[in-house]
Amino acid sequence: AASTAETFGRLLARARGGRGMHARILAETVRPRVAATTISQWENDHRVPDVDQLRELCRVLHVSADVLLGLAPFQLGP
Repeated sequence: AASTAETFGRLLARARGGRGMHARILAETVRPRVAATTISQWENDHRVPDVDQLRELCRVLHVSADVLLGLAPFQLGP
């Protein structure tokens, strides 16, 4: 990938921001629930979600995993 590629954390933050959702609300919506600090760690690229958490993030934010993983152009679903 090019050095200008956005990280998972930045893409997650863009998707969350695109939905107008605070990290706390996202944390409360993801099942099983995670701490808001976990969302922050993901967005700051200190940790990454596991596969089940990634699936939940995609469901809640209406975005594909390819987008969050930087494999497809950034686009939020309906």
